[in-house]
Amino acid sequence: MVNDSKPSRCDVWCSRNQLSVIPPFISRLELLQVLLISNNKLVSLPEEIGRLKHLMQLVWHSVC
Repeated sequence: MVNDSKPSRCDVWCSRNQLSVIPPFISRLELLQVLLISNNKLVSLPEEIGRLKHLMQLVWHSVC
């Protein structure tokens, strides 16, 4: 059986996880539309975030 359906959207919720960096694999999630990364220890976002063509919502504020 062949699955001809289109891939669905992808959302990542990783708030309140003590993250100090965004894992590099995030840039490989081509269908990522929502990235919630608030309340972590992030001080910057990686350049690779700019490659996410379908990203529509990024929620980030850091608690250092």
